[in-house]
Amino acid sequence: MKKTEFLLLILLVLGTAAGFSGCSKMDATYKEFLDYGQQKYPGKPVNAVVSPGYKRMILSWANSSDPKVTKAKVYWNNRADSLDVQLDPSEDSTYIPFNDMPEATYVFEIYTFDGDGNRSVKTEVIGRVYGDFYKSTLLSRPIYDATVVNDSLWISWGGISDTAIIGTEVTFKDKNDVLQKYFVDKTILLSQFPDFPRGDIQYRTVYVPGPYAIDTFYTEWTTMYVKGQRYALPKAGWTVTASSFDIRSGASYRPPELLIDNDPATIWVNQIGAPNATPPIAQTYYPHWAAIDMKQEYNLEGIIVQQRNSATNLVKDIELYTSTDGLNWTFQLRYSLENRISAEAFIDLPQATTAQYIKIIALNDYGNSNNVALAEFGAYIR
Repeated sequence: MKKTEFLLLILLVLGTAAGFSGCSKMDATYKEFLDYGQQKYPGKPVNAVVSPGYKRMILSWANSSDPKVTKAKVYWNNRADSLDVQLDPSEDSTYIPFNDMPEATYVFEIYTFDGDGNRSVKTEVIGRVYGDFYKSTLLSRPIYDATVVNDSLWISWGGISDTAIIGTEVTFKDKNDVLQKYFVDKTILLSQFPDFPRGDIQYRTVYVPGPYAIDTFYTEWTTMYVKGQRYALPKAGWTVTASSFDIRSGASYRPPELLIDNDPATIWVNQIGAPNATPPIAQTYYPHWAAIDMKQEYNLEGIIVQQRNSATNLVKDIELYTSTDGLNWTFQLRYSLENRISAEAFIDLPQATTAQYIKIIALNDYGNSNNVALAEFGAYIR
């Protein structure tokens, strides 16, 4: 045999072997259908979906147009569980409810059969049942800020990444003591609710896990107290003392009473001059303080401080105190005033505080001088 003929013989043998191997793989892939010989396969379910719910779900599909299909068999839990379903050819769809199901993900295999026992190709669909564990993981949409402006409740909403959120429910009693309930869509960042004086609001976030979900899920109700609008206390009848004041005559006479005269054009100034007199005649350098007797106790929410109406040495850092007897003072907070003429600061206390006396200690000013000059000092409730 010539060399060329010998090589052609080898290639023919190898090609025949490869061909048999390919046929074996194809047979394995389609064995399920070859077992039925020349039979016709029944129409399989169309658009099968699982609609998830709380400890339940619904398996559904559109029925095949094949009129010979009479029943279906559904497997799940790796075929450990199954269900036979008689199909009504007059119905377009089939719905199979599954109740009292453990919380888990399920894989369903669906076959349809005709009257001769022929089986369709497999339809597979995956679905999930939600339960208490899922509910325990749900988070309320955060509230960045809630405040009252002109008898309306304003809520600034934070974001949350869960795509199952559809919105948040908010309830409260309005100014007529009538319970109101609102739904805030998840896309809303700032909400306004009318006729809210102040008080508790409750809110919970609403989840729908997927477009086919049959149940709605909620977080637990969260209660938040929202303060009302600020109301400056009237200063009539109040008295005030200070570490010192400008005792010069004429326009330079600037006692601490000018802090409570409701006139931002007048100012309290400490005693001027002779800082090194021996003995010292008064406190002529920082810190300077002033204290007000409001003549009755209030449940204070904050302090009001207003800068003078000129840009000379505006006060910078202050400390605020409260007292019920004018003798024992409680430190509330340290605060930096705005460096702007006539700037009025509404300074919230760390928490509502019962007090009859309020005190301010000025620590320094933006001009690094020795002298304090302030226009108004007061308090507010909410």
